[in-house]
Amino acid sequence: MGEDDNSENFANASHDADNHLRQRAENLLRQQPEGLRETSMTDAKQLIHDLQVHQIELEMQNDELLRTRRTLEVVQSRFRDLYDYAPVGYLTLNVNGIIQQANLTLVTMLGVDRYSLVNQPFSRFILREDQDNYYFQRRKLFETREPQVYELRLVRKDGSQFWARLDAVIVQGSEDQTLCRVIISDISEQVRIHDRLKISEEKYRNFADRALVGVYQTTHEGTFLYANKALTEMLGFASPAEILTENITDRYQEAGERLALLTQLQEKGSVDRYELKILTHTGLTKYVTVSAYLEGDNIQGMMVDITERKQADKIMLVYSEKLEETVTVRTQELQDLHEQLIRQEKLAVLGQLAGGVGHELRTPLNAIKIATYYLNMILPEKNPDPEIQETLKVLERETAIAERIITSLLDYARTRLPNWHTVNLNDLLQDVMSRTPLPDAPRVEVDLQLDPELPMITADPDQLPQIFNNLVLNAVQAMPEGGQLTIRTERENPEWVKVSITDTGTGIPEKNLERLFLPLFTTKTQGMGLGLTIVKN
Repeated sequence: MGEDDNSENFANASHDADNHLRQRAENLLRQQPEGLRETSMTDAKQLIHDLQVHQIELEMQNDELLRTRRTLEVVQSRFRDLYDYAPVGYLTLNVNGIIQQANLTLVTMLGVDRYSLVNQPFSRFILREDQDNYYFQRRKLFETREPQVYELRLVRKDGSQFWARLDAVIVQGSEDQTLCRVIISDISEQVRIHDRLKISEEKYRNFADRALVGVYQTTHEGTFLYANKALTEMLGFASPAEILTENITDRYQEAGERLALLTQLQEKGSVDRYELKILTHTGLTKYVTVSAYLEGDNIQGMMVDITERKQADKIMLVYSEKLEETVTVRTQELQDLHEQLIRQEKLAVLGQLAGGVGHELRTPLNAIKIATYYLNMILPEKNPDPEIQETLKVLERETAIAERIITSLLDYARTRLPNWHTVNLNDLLQDVMSRTPLPDAPRVEVDLQLDPELPMITADPDQLPQIFNNLVLNAVQAMPEGGQLTIRTERENPEWVKVSITDTGTGIPEKNLERLFLPLFTTKTQGMGLGLTIVKN
């Protein structure tokens, strides 16, 4: 019987109930004493009024019943739609396996009409090979009264088959009749996917068994679930069956490696070519790389023996270090020869220039210096004109600049090897600062941070002050608006001491960094661009 039959039964039952109520009311009226029927006109009117009120109440109750009935019919219609058009089949069986009800989804699934399905044994639609399983599951359901889930093949009207999953439970029907409700799901596609996965897994297993690298599967605790022949031989076992009794953690030579590998797996889900040392079953140490990933509760991995490669790398490293050392020595020799050749060429040119400059300019420059000195001595007494005094200061300053240019040119031309002596670095710096002219306006503040525990060093006492002087002058010139010059000494390590000269000036443009030490390169309006070149030399 379907849901339409249920609706019709509900209507008939409602009509029968109305007739029954009317009959009971008439019987009660006939049972009333005769005296009650004789009433006065007033009582009759009151009775009529009461009957009218009662009639209205009955009509209101009837309207409410009609609304309730319509609501119930809508609910039944919705339930019927949900039942008939559910994505799975619904089936009701009695204890003998006879079909009592079925929804349209199951009817469509089996390719039959609903009326030819009802009152038929469900076993009629089960493949013969699977009927024993069905009878066993049905008997178990009614005996244990516990839900049963099983899979079997059903046969359509046209004879085609499909795999179905059955979820069966016990329910109590009307008149205490024990029934079985079954949900039927078509799982043909899932079965086909499972079969394809099984074939793919067999292909993978055959490939893994023949692979030249070690392939394995373990639990998170390290118990081997699978190991191919290559891994078995790599770890020194006689057969794959023997390795399955082992734990991979026992093969790690360093205890922390297993934890580190698991940590990476949990964070990233996989590791690629993780290098470690393992201990074989026979006691040998091997270098391997492990690539692994998480697969559910297990770990799939691949292990490659790189012991021979490691040994070859060590040999190559020794040869490489020797070759690198040899190349470094030869390169340095060639570089020294090249620099020496360039220096000689420059010296040849600059030597001639320096000699000519020294001869042609130094003599008149000295005369100018002497004349300026003489004028400074006599003019303030006879002519204290400020403009003349300012002119003499400019003359002295420009003469000093010209003399520094000549000195720098001569210093560059006659670069010599250091003359080593034991010196006090702090004393040298203080001496340099005492002889270095600093501008009064804008003011440059000097902060000497000299380490009193600084040890004596071996250096050239003539060249080192020249280096510091050039660096200090560059720092001062980089602060045209004034600023702070910081000179600091410290012991960097037992073998070295460190001197840093820092200013708060404009800095060096990035485009000029590569040209800092080129001879004659300068961005200043005064100077030859030889200061840093001399420092580097």
